[in-house]
Amino acid sequence: MPTTLDSSGASARSHLLARSAFALVFLAFVGMLVTVPFLLSAPMRANMRTLLLVIYGVGLLGLIGAGILLLRKPIEQWAVSFQPLVSRLSRRGVAIILIFFILEVDLVALFLIRGLTPNLMFVFFLILWWSILLLAALLIIVGDQISAWFNRTRSLWSSIGITLAALFGLLILYLVNGFLLEGTSLIGRLRGTTDYRVLTFFGGEVDAERSREYWAELGGIQAQWLPYTYSRIQPVQGQYINVATNGLRQTASFVDAETDAPDVFFFGGSTVWGDGSRDDYTIPSQVARLLDERGQAARVTNFGQVAYVSTQDLILFQLQLAQGNVPEVAVFYGGFNDLASTYIHQAAGLPHNEVNRIQEFYVGRLLDAGQIILARPRITLDDVDLSLVTSEGTAEETVNRYLENIRIIRALAAEYGVRTLFVWQPTLLFKENRTPEEQQFVDDNEAVWPGFWDLYREADAILRERIDGESDFLILSDLFSDESGYIFIDRVHIIEDGNFRVAQAIEPHVATLLE
Repeated sequence: MPTTLDSSGASARSHLLARSAFALVFLAFVGMLVTVPFLLSAPMRANMRTLLLVIYGVGLLGLIGAGILLLRKPIEQWAVSFQPLVSRLSRRGVAIILIFFILEVDLVALFLIRGLTPNLMFVFFLILWWSILLLAALLIIVGDQISAWFNRTRSLWSSIGITLAALFGLLILYLVNGFLLEGTSLIGRLRGTTDYRVLTFFGGEVDAERSREYWAELGGIQAQWLPYTYSRIQPVQGQYINVATNGLRQTASFVDAETDAPDVFFFGGSTVWGDGSRDDYTIPSQVARLLDERGQAARVTNFGQVAYVSTQDLILFQLQLAQGNVPEVAVFYGGFNDLASTYIHQAAGLPHNEVNRIQEFYVGRLLDAGQIILARPRITLDDVDLSLVTSEGTAEETVNRYLENIRIIRALAAEYGVRTLFVWQPTLLFKENRTPEEQQFVDDNEAVWPGFWDLYREADAILRERIDGESDFLILSDLFSDESGYIFIDRVHIIEDGNFRVAQAIEPHVATLLE
């Protein structure tokens, strides 16, 4: 068989491509134009939106220019111009390689955009649209080869076998891409290296390069299974973040291992764990340092885990007591995650992303039954009766659940002789003098989670009324209300100096409890 089209075949395909070129350019222009409203409405930083608008503008102008050129030149002349390209692409294997390359680009774009910036999924659909147009152009160029291929594979079994082999190849390509980009934490590291938030380290030190290193290190961390509470952070040894094999983050220590010192346990979500902070500058580490400066020996342990709500804190505390791991003081720091869970699920009392756990449960049952699973089953919270564990998704019901968890913790603590402190954490909502970066966080939150701040403000007011006068409860919602400098790196996580301010508010209460 010849490896290229003959001159008449190349000429015919060149004419067909020339006649189709304007339609392909027009459809590409329409695809970009349709996605512009999604670009304008997507929550993102102003400078990122500006950059994308510039790229879109250049692309639209380029397509307009290409369309004008196609109209000004006769089709016959374009056919002659396209003929060398058609001849080269018609060589054996070249078109197939290009088709697989386009498919690979689409898969990588899907994984990267979904993992890095889900708000820009419309960009993936634009890339997919362009890919379809490019594939259409390739089909025009190698149409006769495809026709010849079908003629050679008219046998039913041969055609089915080739088709199944192609589908299997696509499946393998999809799985390999998923493993490489997600299973190896590559997406996390890429997300970290592209994180725009420049951290302010302790003492006001700003270092963009170290910030990128920190985010890359944080992005590479994954969760591991933990019975009863779902997850813990995997063990890791890094420059900024270190997590032991038991899933607990390293905390600054000022007492020797053999020294008999009282234990202080901290429970909470990612703000306690220290998202955005180095090991020695998390809230527990800062409290340990302040206690040492006071002359109060104490061994502080950070039990914080990412996304934990108060019920998970309660369970983890209970499990420590059951194992004989009894502290002198236990500090429970939270509030935000409980309300975020209520907003996400429209129900109070659930862990974050509970629908994922439901779907994973049914995936396991399907796999046990021998079924092949390529996607999560379409099961929602509405498909499961959760009335035994949830209540109405209101601010009042969220506060009720939070306070009932506190009541149970107090009862357990009294039985085991543990003194407790409950801290309602600060959030960006109550910071009046926001920096431009912080205001952008507020605007982004309102765009993605409309009404969440109203829910939070209502819950805060209810809580203040309900716990008025309780000595073991500390409300820090408005700790930074008068602060004009940069404190929050997102809606709730704070810089290392902010952790120090929180620690300064907590440490005197812990010291009093230790006395």
